[in-house]
Amino acid sequence: MDDFDFVVGRLLDPFRLEDGATAHVARLDDGAFVGSSGRHVRELLDAMGEGSRRAQGLGKAVTAGWQPLSSNRIYVLYNHRLALGILKVGPKRLFVSRGEKEGLVEISPLCCLDFYVVEGHQRGGYGRQLFDSMLRSEGVEPQSLGYDRPSPKLIGFLRKHFGLVQYQPQANHFVVFDKYWSSTSSRRPQGSTWGQRIQPTPSQHCAQVWPVKLPAPVPYRLGAEDFPMKTSAPASMASLARRPQAAPGRRFFQR
Repeated sequence: MDDFDFVVGRLLDPFRLEDGATAHVARLDDGAFVGSSGRHVRELLDAMGEGSRRAQGLGKAVTAGWQPLSSNRIYVLYNHRLALGILKVGPKRLFVSRGEKEGLVEISPLCCLDFYVVEGHQRGGYGRQLFDSMLRSEGVEPQSLGYDRPSPKLIGFLRKHFGLVQYQPQANHFVVFDKYWSSTSSRRPQGSTWGQRIQPTPSQHCAQVWPVKLPAPVPYRLGAEDFPMKTSAPASMASLARRPQAAPGRRFFQR
């Protein structure tokens, strides 16, 4: 898309993640909406989200500039003049079934929420470039993702490039491929570039836990004070004054 009153490359270069021979990939979060360029970023996402909605025949756009991204990220494929595609991802809490006779299990995968390459630029390797950049940046494998209502084109894309075919239909319309259960992001093939994180998000940093040195145990001898007496209602000040006092050096116990 090039029907903008601003230069796409100049707008997205500050968020550039990877360079390509003919196109680059930018990674957007809520920080992209801050500052004077935020209005143009929203305008671009509105246009790309509407293009994705029309291409998939949806009633409502999944990607829109007015929506806060929160924990989601949007990857944008672009060159100097054009926005060529978008890929929106984010974590989701899902209840899915592994089989027809099995109950629901809860999972929290990173999910592909919107994937779109502008008409006229498809089948040129741009979709694969955009998807691979996302995988490297997020440190995941394609089979470890969930896919929200994937279009037939996306299903074909995943089958062609990653060999993902079989899955169990779910009531929530998310697709979790069968390979998800045998391969997760924590068990990547050796030598895979999918696990090479490029730009971790703040939520992916863990606080360092420092060891706590406990004091040495103190010797203790069991005494009468460890066996508390039965108590009644609180005594008045007058009754306390009439009580005998213990002799010096001798403890007094009431029985």
